[in-house]
Amino acid sequence: MFGSMLKASTLLFIACLAAPARAQAPDRRSCHARRVPTPLSRDALMATLEEAYVNTFGEHPSKERLLVGWSHVAFENGGGATIVNNNFGNVGPRPWETDCYYNASDNHFYRSYLTPLDGALRYWAVIGRCRPAFDAFGAGRVGAAMAALKRCNYFEMDLDAYAHRVQVIYSYITRKVKREEELERERRQRELEDAELDERPEQSSVGRCDQQLSR
Repeated sequence: MFGSMLKASTLLFIACLAAPARAQAPDRRSCHARRVPTPLSRDALMATLEEAYVNTFGEHPSKERLLVGWSHVAFENGGGATIVNNNFGNVGPRPWETDCYYNASDNHFYRSYLTPLDGALRYWAVIGRCRPAFDAFGAGRVGAAMAALKRCNYFEMDLDAYAHRVQVIYSYITRKVKREEELERERRQRELEDAELDERPEQSSVGRCDQQLSR
């Protein structure tokens, strides 16, 4: 939707900002899903978040809400490169959910989903339940959105550090999307001008000769 995929250097940049995991489950034995990497490109992540939003709320998200959501998930999941079990945003399981996996590297638990869309649907459901965060997403207010998520116990990391890193990603993707939109407008303008030139009738060689003889 918003142009070409991120370069490897950009994915590395986002991965370096990635949030530490922190979703707890009551009992490791209750989580039976196998841990499977399910990475997505930037564009696929963006498209899936938008589709899930439409399915959840019945309308398309504003650009600000979609980009804040993308930036937040990108921070949690390394720009989409470190998504596991189709879990968008490292959402933890509820006490009664057993379709989850255990992450030995940080001793935490995360919900498992069959498809990327399932994971994105759950992500927006979680954000929607934290209403102050949801509203701040729509206004493009990253700091307020992350502060609200902190109050809703979404993450354990220090708020200032967490919000700063999401803001860095948001600022980057906003500039990139704006530039891609400008390039797309320029491309369409060139196509329009070329089409207008093609529609202009060319003067025949006979007509040019008649003009020259009449002089």
